[in-house]
Amino acid sequence: MGLAFDLPAQLVTATGPRTLQLALARRFWQRFRGLMLAPPLQVQPCPQALLLTDCASVHGCFMRYPLDIVFLARPDAYGLYRVTSTACLPRWGMRLGQHWCDPVNGQQLRAAHVLELPAGTVAHWGVQAGDRLSVACAKTDNLQELWL
Repeated sequence: MGLAFDLPAQLVTATGPRTLQLALARRFWQRFRGLMLAPPLQVQPCPQALLLTDCASVHGCFMRYPLDIVFLARPDAYGLYRVTSTACLPRWGMRLGQHWCDPVNGQQLRAAHVLELPAGTVAHWGVQAGDRLSVACAKTDNLQELWL
């Protein structure tokens, strides 16, 4: 059974809002399988992304294409998710989320979730550690409700 990219979402970074079609991987086996043996993520007309919740590392085993990875911290008081690090994931590669220290208040943020995007997206959108991402889903105003 394939992934359903049926959750409209908007990702807001310093460079502006980006519309995505999300698939969620909430359970262990969904996260483990991820995009293994799946066709490449679509870029047009609306980029697809896989959101792996409660996950701080990813692998590219059995992958047929590279991915861009955005590691996200748990949401702050405003419901915004801070980027702790980004990475390129080659086929058969592995990446671990990195800690990020906020230079303003010295707070250490740990990677808690992973957003997998088509290769080249992070550079094209200018996503970097410290960016605040807001995912506004059409099905609910609170993304946390989707993860329960």
